Amino acid sequence: MSDDEINRREFLGGKKAADEGGEQSDKNGWKPGWQPAAADDVQRNRRDIRQQFGGLEEPEEEPFDALDFLAGLDEGENETDPNQTLDSNPPSRHATIPVHRPPRALPEEEFLQACTRCKACIEACPHDAIALAGQRFRGAEGTPVIDASKSPCLMCEDTPCVSACEPDALRHSLGLSMGDAQIQRHDCIAHQGGFCSTCSERCPVPGAIKVRQGKPTIRQAACTGCGVCHYVCPAPRNAVRIFPRGIPE
Repeated sequence: MSDDEINRREFLGGKKAADEGGEQSDKNGWKPGWQPAAADDVQRNRRDIRQQFGGLEEPEEEPFDALDFLAGLDEGENETDPNQTLDSNPPSRHATIPVHRPPRALPEEEFLQACTRCKACIEACPHDAIALAGQRFRGAEGTPVIDASKSPCLMCEDTPCVSACEPDALRHSLGLSMGDAQIQRHDCIAHQGGFCSTCSERCPVPGAIKVRQGKPTIRQAACTGCGVCHYVCPAPRNAVRIFPRGIPE
């Protein structure tokens, strides 16, 4: 294996693999043996990857923001209908929009009613993967969220965030799915003919990313939307989009 290939395998500061075959899964199939790198290291490594692929330039477009996308849908759907009569009920201007929650969360409306904003799940997370929602989250401000661009969920086997949630906004009886990942083929290095297997190597959920002829594909049935693939993607323009559970079609 060349030094260049090894550098890519260890991309974004993951703990070094036990051997050239990559990280080994534990007895339950999870691969939690790596930690996200610091933001400066992420940017430096992405610059190195661009140079390795011929000095690819920084993209002119801003990175895709799922929350802004959803907020735009919300505003568009709530525009006043010119044919609406005065007797008609006005549409809600603050419809609930999906938010990227920690694993095993209640549906969004139920979550907002149950969550007390106690921060216990944030304190319990061993990887600092849970943050507080800011003002742009409207009525969800101050509730726990996952921001995969900064620190993805590493899919702890025992989900300590859930155990710490006394209000039961997170429940062990619920599924692990937080959202859906989508690979944008026109931005993906592997789909555009280059070599890259970072997302499939770093995915903590067995079977969530399949690689065929060197090209990664998300298996939605297995994907939990943890955001690791988005975080580690080295493409000049991030090729992985993460949509929170409950996004409108």
